[in-house]
This record gives sequence, C-alpha cells and structure tokens, in this order.
Amino acid sequence: MIYFYNNFHNGDIHYSRTFVKDIMNKLGDNDYCYLHNCDPSILKDIKKLKHNNSFISFDNWNLISDYPIKHNSQIIRTDDNFFINTWVGQKDMSYIHTDKDISCSLYAHYNLYKDIYNELSIPIEDIEYYIPEIDFNNINKSSIDKFISNNKYEKIILIANNIPRTVRMDLDLNLLADKLSIDYPNVLIALTNKTELKRSNVLFIGDLISEPNLNEISYFSKFCNIIVGFPSGPYVFTMIKDNLFEINKTFITISDNIYDSYYFESKSEMLHLIDHNMDNLYEILKNKQ
Repeated sequence: MIYFYNNFHNGDIHYSRTFVKDIMNKLGDNDYCYLHNCDPSILKDIKKLKHNNSFISFDNWNLISDYPIKHNSQIIRTDDNFFINTWVGQKDMSYIHTDKDISCSLYAHYNLYKDIYNELSIPIEDIEYYIPEIDFNNINKSSIDKFISNNKYEKIILIANNIPRTVRMDLDLNLLADKLSIDYPNVLIALTNKTELKRSNVLFIGDLISEPNLNEISYFSKFCNIIVGFPSGPYVFTMIKDNLFEINKTFITISDNIYDSYYFESKSEMLHLIDHNMDNLYEILKNKQ
C-alpha cells in the first residue's frame, strides 16, 4: 500500500492533487490511500484513491497516529508500505522559507516533490504540469450549468467569505458583499459561505447543489469574472489551470505574502491586497466595473 498523508487543511490537500495523481500513474499497479483530516469528497475525482480522514491529530506538534509517520519526515518505508508526506511545511518549513520566501506557491511544492520523485526514482514533469486540475466530470455540476445558462447578470464576483483557520482575519468580506450588491445591482455576488444577506443579486453557491463542497465551488469559479478571498480553502480551490489560463479573469488575494497572490505564472490578472483595508479593496473592485 502507498499512503499519502497531510495533517493540514483543505488547501494543502488541493495543492497536492496533481502531484498525487502523477505519482499514482507513474508507480502503477498499487493500492493507494490518502490520510488527512478533511472531507474525503475534496479528492473524489481521483479514482482508485482511498481515504482515511479520521486517523490523525496534533498535540503540541507531536503527530498522534496509528501509522508509523511523522509530520517532519518526507518518505517512510516499512516492509509493505510507503508513507509520503505531502505537506509543504515539512522539514522545518525549508521548502516555504527559501531566499525568496516563496510560501505555499507552486514553486515551493515543486521543490518538495522534486525530492520526493527522486526518492521514488520516478521522473518529474515541468512545473506547469502540476497546476491543480479537477476532473469535473466526477462532480455534481448540472444545477450549476443550468444556473449559468440562465445567468442574466453582466458580471459575477465570487467572494470566498469563509473565516480561515490559519489566516489573519480582520476584514469582513460579508460587509464587502453587502455594499457591492447595493451599488452594482447588475452584478451577481456569489458567496462560498452562508450569510444573513438576502438580495436578489446575492447567491450562496451551496443553494445550487444538494451537497456543496469545494469541488463545486471550484467549478462555479470558472464562470466568474472576479475572485476575491484569503488564501484558504474555498479561495485556494479556485486556483486551477482553467482559471489561471483565463485572460479575462481577475484574482484579488488578501494576504501578507505576495506569493499567495502569485501562486504561479498566470494569464489571469493577479492582484494583491496586503493592507486588509476595506476601502482599498472596494476601490479595486469599483475600478473593475
């Protein structure tokens, strides 16, 4: 059995997906399982990949698990199994904090997996190959397609208004959604998380699907003109090849680290809001109308 493992969050799992698929393809006929704490549905498009999302926890950075793994180890071999750590912060953050402080960008992940591929004795592709892609044929997208086909709005702004667990949150994106929905009635404001905000041009994406998850949000993002959010779960899932190669799309990343905005070379417009200032963010969006 070959195990991939990652004790961190939805975005961490998403950024590993294309590497995991490639490793599975190159290692061939084996049983594969991903050990993580997130909803197994976030990787449901990867066939033949089993999941265990209840095995692992942290206590003061000590990994508690029934498996012979450590959060700072890269590959652990036992008699019958391989355990591959997909967390980009392993080895004391050495892949994140380089001379360029490249954070959780594709560049950091690529450096990590170059070492993993070398240990596994398999070739690695050029970096662009590993921009995340989701097989949307394996998700629930019919209601989204129906909504988009009947869309009457001039633009769609997607706001990832979740409250991240690991990102400084001192800017209320629900207030931003409220103001935009009033000032621009011909623009659809799509939200990733439920709020009390009720206007005809405000949509909670989960209302379109019976079991909303991050893959469906990612699919919906393909039809959005502007995507706004903190570098966390729902926003990270919009970082897919379909979007990054779309010239008429704008990302606005709210983060202290510029590499969260420039995950990889993009044909889309990538803007970076470092000051977490609502007026500045609104002004950027106003200029995009």
